[in-house]
Amino acid sequence: MIFYITGLLSMMLGLFLFLVSFVFFFNSVSYFLVWEFLGVEASLMSVLLYLDWISLMFSGVVLLIFSMIMIYSSGYMHGDIFEKRFIYLMIMFVLSMCLMLFSPNLISILVGWDGLGLVSFGLIIYNQNQVSYNSGMITLLMNRVGDIFLLMLVGVYLMNGSWSMNLFGGSYFFLNLLILVAITKSAQFPFCSWLPLAMTAPTPVSALVHSSTLVTAGIYILIRGINFLSNEALYWLSVISLCTMGMAGIMANFEFDIKKLVALSTLSQLGLMIYVFCLKMTMLCFFHLISHAFFKSLLFMCAGYLMHLNYGIQDIRFMGGVKGVNKVVLVIMLYSVMSMSGFFFFSGFYSKDMILEMILIDVSSNFLMFLFMLFCVVTVSYSFRLMIYIVFNNSKSCVLLNGTISLSMIYSKLGLWGLSIFWGSVFQWFFMGGNIYIVSSYEKWLIILIFMCGAMMGIIMGIQLSGGTGLLMYFLSQMFYLDLVVAGNLKEFLNCSMYFLKMSELGWIEQCLPQWMVFILKLFNNFNFKKYSSFKMIMNFILMLSIML
Repeated sequence: MIFYITGLLSMMLGLFLFLVSFVFFFNSVSYFLVWEFLGVEASLMSVLLYLDWISLMFSGVVLLIFSMIMIYSSGYMHGDIFEKRFIYLMIMFVLSMCLMLFSPNLISILVGWDGLGLVSFGLIIYNQNQVSYNSGMITLLMNRVGDIFLLMLVGVYLMNGSWSMNLFGGSYFFLNLLILVAITKSAQFPFCSWLPLAMTAPTPVSALVHSSTLVTAGIYILIRGINFLSNEALYWLSVISLCTMGMAGIMANFEFDIKKLVALSTLSQLGLMIYVFCLKMTMLCFFHLISHAFFKSLLFMCAGYLMHLNYGIQDIRFMGGVKGVNKVVLVIMLYSVMSMSGFFFFSGFYSKDMILEMILIDVSSNFLMFLFMLFCVVTVSYSFRLMIYIVFNNSKSCVLLNGTISLSMIYSKLGLWGLSIFWGSVFQWFFMGGNIYIVSSYEKWLIILIFMCGAMMGIIMGIQLSGGTGLLMYFLSQMFYLDLVVAGNLKEFLNCSMYFLKMSELGWIEQCLPQWMVFILKLFNNFNFKKYSSFKMIMNFILMLSIML
């Protein structure tokens, strides 16, 4: 019952914020809510809330997706002994994201940013096993890299007398910090190895993380700071995003784990959005960000249904036998995959088609444009490959199917299904002004050719049921050896941090305190005064007081 109550409350709040964003957009209004609670010399510490149509719409989307996921979780997490802990963690996760969305102040952004990282660690290790713990530690530590740069960014702002992002003039040092903050949270190259590892979390968590919360936080920060970035910084960021997009697309075409495949598709879409952002098409970037949130959460929920139906089996080669069980879910999944690949007149088509047209009109680099088009072919390829395996493949294995599936796992998808179909046209006509970009017939046929080539490539790879073997599969499974470089040396990094801790903290105590005080303190702590516990407390208090003085 608590799942339904949480889902309905968040749905009503999300619909309210979603409708209010329309009012803010058409009236061209935005509001600052400021509460100054402390002033230190020239620096003011205040809590700011920035309400505009972007923050209201994004928060409404987060709450709508969260409501659908909570209703879905009532069936998926049924019988779990820690379901209350799961609900509390999910609520804290969404609240951290909303705090980051509404705040232009770096201090409150840092609170929401850190909240996302810490709560995501708790959600990833939810299953409490060694694999989950290792994945959670890698995710946490790699996200802490971005947190460190965000703390440095707070220091840069402090030197200018304010923590408000709107009052900062910008410098080259600031540009590098903002980009490093964004690419760690949005899992761009080379900080992308944690994203597939985070799949050890329950599927509802993955649906929320990969659609509208954790991985989209970096893109949202970039959209807010677009006025402070130079052309040189945007160029190098576009190169990084293309590397991420290509690597994730190639890996997804050889992956058989359905959750990792969808996670790699998220990584590819994030690279696409950041590349579009680097071309200063922020409206198109936000358009595709919202569309991606709808169809990606729907795709994860469908994948979780298939896994639940197969008693936890995640290999897509064993999912061909489920097409006769529930055709409604397979049709919904087909719609979400078609929207992700940019099939005609689905939600993803409107954003991707406009992106390709704008890139063909405003060519900044022919080589980068060629790579982008090539990687778009790869994106369509893994989408069609996934559907070939699930819908048209006849599984040759004997798989038991779970017949006790809750109806909430089916009906919770219907709202996101409608948004995945109609949201693209609604956003284009209401927020993009019905813009129609005039391109030549050659360029329009080129866009259609990209889709057709990707579809043919995906069908061919789907028919070839056996994957690659040997060095190629090991190379791809290790994310182009990024796992070995980053995660493989994690122990050495932790040892170095422990060494610096001893040198800075323990070494400081050894140098500054008299050795006899430390010896006597250890002596009294090691003795077992069973009958004289009060005497031990008094002596410890005297020693600590003498040390402090």
